[in-house]
Amino acid sequence: MTASSGPNNTTAPAESWSPTSGRRDLGEGRWGRSGRRGTELAHTSMASFVRGVNVARAIRFFIVLAGVLLPCDCVGGGTVSLAEIDPLLRQKPEVRTFLMSALDMDSTVMAAVRFGSHVQHLGGAHMGPYMIQARPRTPKDALRIEVVLCTDARFFDASGKLVQDEMDAVRLEEKLTVVMLREVNSAPAIANCP
Repeated sequence: MTASSGPNNTTAPAESWSPTSGRRDLGEGRWGRSGRRGTELAHTSMASFVRGVNVARAIRFFIVLAGVLLPCDCVGGGTVSLAEIDPLLRQKPEVRTFLMSALDMDSTVMAAVRFGSHVQHLGGAHMGPYMIQARPRTPKDALRIEVVLCTDARFFDASGKLVQDEMDAVRLEEKLTVVMLREVNSAPAIANCP
């Protein structure tokens, strides 16, 4: 049986022939273009969906941007330069010599703790552990690793006495205790130091 283009076509495509008008009915349904079905189609069109996604993406972008750019006294962490933690590495000269000769270390170091401005005398200071991304010098195609410098922090007041609470401290001293190597992007993000 072959398909015909007349009214008795049993395998009619989505558009059908109208014998009274000679025009094709483009699937507007019994409500027509201005009826309920047309409105439903307008709300689910691909163009309105894409516009909605773009608006949502823009809102999300601005929220993330505000979170990055606006300072917050309560958020820990931050970056320091490799030169700023060099005195810490010099506490263990053999370890420092090995790290500097075997690894190409980034100049930016991630500190796990940054004291906020609510800590009167230490506001803005950083404390370990410190994470440094590095690449072994050989072989040349070696994967990046993370060097973790674990420290023991001690707080001192104005008279030089050891205090337990950083809120009373005017000075922070750190002692390098452990150096660990681990894969980049390991979990947890802040290494658990012994």
